[in-house]
Amino acid sequence: MGTELEPVEEVLSEQQAKNVLQPTLIRVVQYRSGTNTLGIVFFCLVFGTILGTIGEKGQIVVGFFTAVFEVIMKMVTCVMWLTPIGISSVIAGKILGVNDLHLVMEQLKWFIVTNLIGVGLYQFIIMQAIYFVFVRRNPFKFYVGLIQPMLTAFATASTAAALPITFRCINDKLRVDQRISRFVLPIGCNINMDGTALFIAIASIFIAQMSGIVLGFGELVTVLLTSTAASMSSASVPSAALVLLLVVLTAIDAPVQDVTLLFAVDWCV
Repeated sequence: MGTELEPVEEVLSEQQAKNVLQPTLIRVVQYRSGTNTLGIVFFCLVFGTILGTIGEKGQIVVGFFTAVFEVIMKMVTCVMWLTPIGISSVIAGKILGVNDLHLVMEQLKWFIVTNLIGVGLYQFIIMQAIYFVFVRRNPFKFYVGLIQPMLTAFATASTAAALPITFRCINDKLRVDQRISRFVLPIGCNINMDGTALFIAIASIFIAQMSGIVLGFGELVTVLLTSTAASMSSASVPSAALVLLLVVLTAIDAPVQDVTLLFAVDWCV
């Protein structure tokens, strides 16, 4: 469902007709064709949450989805062997189909800069401010003990790959209670994907603007909610955000084929 602007026919006098420059527009609520992606995402979140609260009665459903997950992972493993050839072909085809390559590269440059600024502000200002407000200690001294897991996460582009090293540094170097680290780190690794949410939101707006689509307040709220919900279900693997980006673009009726432009610069952000 979305809000559209439609012209309204009015009976005007001759003098009024001379002064009218544009037709009168009113907002009309209409149903859009396509998948209700936002509804599906939130239904799955609520369904999974309630399923975990009913105990033994839900184990049959949990076992079914576990088996489906194993099948999908084996299928993905087979596809990953062909990924280098497929990605190279997609990027080459998209570059050949671009009319003004210089303009597109200029737009991609600003996309990378925007992502880097957003991550820098969040990581080095907002997160540090939250730490200082609640702990009343210098947050940068705490980050010194996490240099090794941060470099590992940067090199592998996966928080799951850096999780064992994070456990060791948190417990041995920073002396955090193991009861806290064993509870917080696994949850944060899978749910607290703030960088993924930031990337998906910026990439959605970037593709929409590049395609000449003007996003209103409702579409921006949809991007915000869908990016947050999608990041909570993101896998801790490299370039997982590009798959979730398709969900957000579908929710705002943006062209999903332009995602291939971001394959070449995904590693930069």
